[in-house]
Amino acid sequence: MDQYALLSSASSGVLVGLGVVLTRALTGDLGPASLALFRYAIAIWFILPWFWHRGRPSIRRTDLAPLALVGIGQFAVLTTLLNLSLEFISAGTAALLFALFPALALLIAARVYRERIDPALIIGLALTLLGVGVIVGGSASLSRISMNEVLGDSAALSSALVGAFCSVLVRPFLRRSNVQSVGWFTMLCALPVLTILGVSEGGLSAASRISEVSWTLVLLLGVSSGVGYILWLWALHHASATRVAQFLALSPLTAGVLGAMFLGEPLGPPFIIALGFVVAGLLISHNFRPGKGGFGHGTTARG
Repeated sequence: MDQYALLSSASSGVLVGLGVVLTRALTGDLGPASLALFRYAIAIWFILPWFWHRGRPSIRRTDLAPLALVGIGQFAVLTTLLNLSLEFISAGTAALLFALFPALALLIAARVYRERIDPALIIGLALTLLGVGVIVGGSASLSRISMNEVLGDSAALSSALVGAFCSVLVRPFLRRSNVQSVGWFTMLCALPVLTILGVSEGGLSAASRISEVSWTLVLLLGVSSGVGYILWLWALHHASATRVAQFLALSPLTAGVLGAMFLGEPLGPPFIIALGFVVAGLLISHNFRPGKGGFGHGTTARG
């Protein structure tokens, strides 16, 4: 991985963590689906000139329907679940649970594409699951765990699982179409679903009541999502997907630090220990060659 791909991957991981913190700060102003709607409406208008500059969209007609479903899953279902989790748990915890999705994606890909499960993947998954056990168990030991915390943890884990499935299912389409076309189309397909969900939860009336500061945060969230998506796609052009995905481990670190600085969220020993397990697990599971065994640069398939 060259230095520019490394920098793009790392920046993308940091922006994911920033997005989690911004979402956490906005949970009292907008509902989960409404916030996702405004976020991606801003993001798609921000990145649209870049996509068209890179070439007009070119997707097979037979791929439109399945790609639309992937887009709804990745940008509507996943984001709404993650936003919902942030109403009940801290930004750092949500980002930590969501960071499981690359490792889950590798496990699902090994099943779907009949790739041999490397021992490194098993070790990496075990470490990441251990990290999740530490953060959830730590919360339960410090105080009686509430149903809200259970709901928050479940929503964050569900978002990671949705992300894992989407990243696996999109792989064959990325091989037939360019990344820009797939990225633009999948994001666009999520907007109608998010509009329906946002209207149903009263998002339009809530939007008229939020402050200018909150709108500034929404704008920052949308722009940072667009920038992060461009960086992620650019990195995928210059490095393998597994190499790029391992930098998602920076998101819980970023969310934890920024959440402590700006939202007053505590960084207790359970979070620090869990972060160490998750980062170690992601690094191990993403540094092997699927189907061939051993460590290396991972698969070159994107998604």
